Amino acid sequence: MKVVGLVTEYNPFHNGHLYHLNQSKEETQSDYAIAVMSGHFLQRGEPAIIDKWSRAKAAVESGVDLIIEIPTLYACSSAEYFAYGSVYLLNALGIVDHICFGSEDGNLETIDEITDMLLNPTEDFQEDLKKHLSDGHSFPKARSLALNKDFEFKANNILGIEYIKALKTIESNIQPATIKRVQADYLDENLKGTIASATAIRKHASNLDQIRAFVPQPTFDMMNHHHVYKEDLTTLLLYKIRTSSLEEIRDIHDVSEGLEYKIKKVAERVSSYEDLLSGIVSKRFTKTRVQRILVKLLLNIKKDDFIDNHPKYIRILAFNDKGKALLKKIKKTCTLPLITNINKIQLDQDAKDMLDLDITATNIYKLLTPDKIGGDDYLKKPLNIK
Repeated sequence: MKVVGLVTEYNPFHNGHLYHLNQSKEETQSDYAIAVMSGHFLQRGEPAIIDKWSRAKAAVESGVDLIIEIPTLYACSSAEYFAYGSVYLLNALGIVDHICFGSEDGNLETIDEITDMLLNPTEDFQEDLKKHLSDGHSFPKARSLALNKDFEFKANNILGIEYIKALKTIESNIQPATIKRVQADYLDENLKGTIASATAIRKHASNLDQIRAFVPQPTFDMMNHHHVYKEDLTTLLLYKIRTSSLEEIRDIHDVSEGLEYKIKKVAERVSSYEDLLSGIVSKRFTKTRVQRILVKLLLNIKKDDFIDNHPKYIRILAFNDKGKALLKKIKKTCTLPLITNINKIQLDQDAKDMLDLDITATNIYKLLTPDKIGGDDYLKKPLNIK
């Protein structure tokens, strides 16, 4: 029995994800697939278009055997923390043989080589990195320039590096593999062929007929639900920033270099999400980084939350019959508390704090939906998909 692990957001699950799922199982000769999936807030600093249970259900109905939630602390953080938290969870299960990720490069050897360079940086690299940062470049751009490699530092390649780095950091026995991304680029907004990016599908989601050819039937059915977008955060964000002190904003994770002054000033002079975002973005603070900071502000994620930290539990969202069989094995092998019902689990304080953040994220997310009623984490159990 072989098990492949996938790191996902499924926002929403589309034909490209189905291709990746099938190719991953074929590439690694695996019989089972486990996906760790972001909950209600995502790595690019955006709310998920549909709630986490519905996305997990669509993914399992499309062929994933078991869905585990990535704690919010890691789900809406930089590629480094996102990858570390995800890989740590897969490793803690004790049954995963491979992790298979999509990449623009498709060359595991090149990704592995660059990972080693980052884990063991030379003095020349460190000096070049400092120089490019002092020139005002963002960290990802400065690192790319310092490496001076013929390699595209696009989203999936960057995550691939971080997955392998995390595997090596925690000394995991999980073996990496990669599948080259096909047809649509990560941020391609066009609908063409049979595989489109999640970005394109979200852009056209209000017209279901347009996305029908690009998603499996379970996702198509799910997309009849209310859609949530980052623009829906406007009022909540403006309220949060305008009622926070500079010191409180400064304590938020990833806020640095006096950015709290700019955030505060801009929030008092704009009335839309896009104006808030564009007013804060700079050469040093990229759009994606600012989006993540805004979500962390909303959720009150502080710098101290990341000190000597790692995921503290494994929380199940959905599974099929094969996933149920996996759970029986995981109960014997996992090194973290396994959560199927948060009303009955006993956790230490650090784990409880981390889980409380997931619950907060759900309650805030529900404010963006028509019914606005919270408490779903206490009411919903893992979905057993037949």
